[in-house]
Amino acid sequence: MSQQKTKTQLATELMGKGATLLRETCPKCGGLQLRYKGRLLCVNEDDLTEATKIEGVATADIMGSLRELVVMKLQEASSNLASERDLDRQLKLADLIRKYVELLKETKEKNQEKKD
Repeated sequence: MSQQKTKTQLATELMGKGATLLRETCPKCGGLQLRYKGRLLCVNEDDLTEATKIEGVATADIMGSLRELVVMKLQEASSNLASERDLDRQLKLADLIRKYVELLKETKEKNQEKKD
């Protein structure tokens, strides 16, 4: 019984760190499930002490990678636009470039929100 209490305490600790208690129960045992840092955990079956050691991917890292990718694609599209002679293709490339610029602005705003 004390082992169950420990699991309950660990589950509560994980929820305090941002884990979400799910409505769906574990398909194997019917126990409570948590979602923590992208992983699905069963309170009964999983080692919750190990779950507290899970390191998630930081949002800032993801946003930084996304910005790098968008900048690379923006440079590529700009280069293609410079050499394109077909007007329809130019319009498509210009629209793509505009979307990339908007995405860069959005990721910058999200980054600013996280810092504030």
